[in-house]
Amino acid sequence: MNTENEILSALFFYKAQILTGALIGVLTALLGVFVILRRMIFSGIALSQAASAAVVLTLLVQLHSEPVVFAVTLALFSPFYFLQQKAERNPDAVLAGALVFFAALGQVLLAFGAGAQNHLITAFFGNILTMPEDEWKHLWMPLTVGSIAFAYLYRPLLAASFDRVYAKNSGLRPALIELPFFLLLTACLTTAIYLMGSFYSIAHLVIPGLIGLAFARSMGRAFAIAAVVSLVGTFLGFLISLIPIEVAGTTINLPTSSTVVMVLAAFL
Repeated sequence: MNTENEILSALFFYKAQILTGALIGVLTALLGVFVILRRMIFSGIALSQAASAAVVLTLLVQLHSEPVVFAVTLALFSPFYFLQQKAERNPDAVLAGALVFFAALGQVLLAFGAGAQNHLITAFFGNILTMPEDEWKHLWMPLTVGSIAFAYLYRPLLAASFDRVYAKNSGLRPALIELPFFLLLTACLTTAIYLMGSFYSIAHLVIPGLIGLAFARSMGRAFAIAAVVSLVGTFLGFLISLIPIEVAGTTINLPTSSTVVMVLAAFL
């Protein structure tokens, strides 16, 4: 009974963090459906590595805030983004180069800072449960803006994802759709990484969308399934991570982001 009360108390204490992490996960999962449809998974993973490097860099120079991480991520990844669009034959090769470059850059940057292990944990696993209230409360505004932007881009993105020729004939300009989508994806991933780490963002970007597209016969249901999988997986991951476990006479709690990732992976 005491354990159940402790878990309920923890859920109530962290309710805002859980809700924020869940909503970020859902938005990432919805964008992930488009990422999968457009065969951009490799691009999304490379982008997440760029954001992780940006997290480490902003921590080292003590300018760590979500808008700064977003701006640094854009500056780091944009050259690779435009280069792979021009590389008609081997765009994946450019993204592979970006992936290993940003992974190496993050490790090199860690060599310059004290407390490198803490920076690495923040970049890969986030720190939403230990983050001060002022740090995560301001994220509700970009979450709202991102949701509105997604709703506005939904139909043009759907048309461009299935048939670019049809989209052009319908008066849509795919080039004008690509850039807003790239900016929205970058903002969403940097926010997710800022709070929950790169593994969390990649898991939500890939797994819920894969499940939704595998089981649904319409795009609306695919998005609905992806959202539910993301929401349930996040909540269960938070819940399991708050359960105290006795190990060799010591009480421990599982790391939140990693637990969410493992729950999502179990859904596969």
